[in-house]
Amino acid sequence: MVFFPEERKLDFVTLGRAGLDLYAAEKNTDFNEVLSFKKFVGGSPGNITAMLATLGRKTGLLTKVSGDFIGKYVISYFNSLGTDTSQISLDLSGSRTSLAITEMKPKDCGVIIYRNNTADQLLSPEEINESYIAEAACLVISGFALSESPGREAALTAIEYANRVGTKVTLDLDFRPYSWRSLYEASIYMGIAAEKSDILIGNDEEFAVLNKIMYPLAINSPSKAVAPWLKKGCSLVIYKQGGRKGAIAFEGDGQIHEGRLYYIKKTKPFGAGDAFLGTTLHYLMQDWNVPLAIDNGAAAASIVISRESCSAASPTEKEINTFKIKYRGGSADA
Repeated sequence: MVFFPEERKLDFVTLGRAGLDLYAAEKNTDFNEVLSFKKFVGGSPGNITAMLATLGRKTGLLTKVSGDFIGKYVISYFNSLGTDTSQISLDLSGSRTSLAITEMKPKDCGVIIYRNNTADQLLSPEEINESYIAEAACLVISGFALSESPGREAALTAIEYANRVGTKVTLDLDFRPYSWRSLYEASIYMGIAAEKSDILIGNDEEFAVLNKIMYPLAINSPSKAVAPWLKKGCSLVIYKQGGRKGAIAFEGDGQIHEGRLYYIKKTKPFGAGDAFLGTTLHYLMQDWNVPLAIDNGAAAASIVISRESCSAASPTEKEINTFKIKYRGGSADA
């Protein structure tokens, strides 16, 4: 099945935040006792871009960072991955690049994200270049980008351009309660974006918020939650169940695929979703084998949570395949 448009300059362009992560250098240590940190580039769209680039995809990132050494560090990191950074702009108004500070524990892990006057939400509709969107086979949007203006309008503009030029749209609902003024606001704007998307991905909470206004009765099961969006024309809706359950992928033609989880000793509890999505998209573009794509996505997610970072922890295809072979043999070492 040929789903994504062929012969585009870029495989994926991701829109949304890319920031700085400071991870506690000491493992299994409460924050009061942490003495040092390791820095990495983070933010869900940034992590997804890193995952795709690590797998060899031609990537671009559409965002804004602060015009200081942190913003320039973010750009230099993506340059090192081979990601096109021509659409990452520096903001000189005094905004700041998003910052996350975390403990490094498998359970009860503290994470604080600082997003006061963040640069990525200052991306404006006027800065979205339709010809650039046309160069990509797929536009990946973070629902987080819809939470505040003018970044919200920039994201919706990018989606509109993508629909116009035949670029497929993937919407990662990426709901973070602290970033929205109300659930109603989140439901409205996420719904507007979802109606124009080809691939939709989210978890229990995210689909509950998405359906709150438009489809309040779409509850109690993944199949009910995704049904309205399949009827609206989504080609693929992926429902992440979390916990000890894998993802379920619903195709527009009625096929349903249940994924699995790879249980592994965790170093940290975050980063799995970004690795899952980036890897799944990579394999979908390869040959649209949905069961294989979500299975490899689950393997990549497990590898990332066993490592100390998110973006820099992105596994290669060889590492994913090796991990799956070891897992089948009874070992879950990453």
